[in-house]
Amino acid sequence: MILNIETRGFSLTPPLSEFTNSKVRLNLGLYREKIYRVDVFLTHENTRHDNLKMACKIKIKAKGYRTITICETGDNMYGAVSQCIHRAKRTVARRFNRMLQARKNNVNRQKFYDDFVAEA
Repeated sequence: MILNIETRGFSLTPPLSEFTNSKVRLNLGLYREKIYRVDVFLTHENTRHDNLKMACKIKIKAKGYRTITICETGDNMYGAVSQCIHRAKRTVARRFNRMLQARKNNVNRQKFYDDFVAEA
C-alpha cells in the first residue's frame, strides 16, 4: 500500500505526518492486499467569518474497485484526520463486503441454475 500525504496552505510537520501515517496503516492495514494507493490531502480552509477550518480528504484506490473519496473538516487538523480515516475504514469495509456478497450470490445463482438444468 503506497501512502502519499500532501498539504496545501501550510507545511507538514513531522508529528502530523507520523500521526496520519500511523492512523492510515492501523485502520486500513486489514485491507492492504486490496488497496494499492492512499492519497491524503490536508488543507486550511478560510470560512466566511475568518474561522480557519482544517480539512482532510482521502482518496483510496483498490484493485478491482472504484476510487473511494472521503472528506472531513474540523477545528483541529488531528481531529479532522481521525474522523476522515474512521469514515474511510467504514466505507472500505462496506464496499469490500458488498462486492464479496455480490460474488457469493452470483455463484449461488449459477449453482442453482446448473442444478435446475441438470434435473430437466
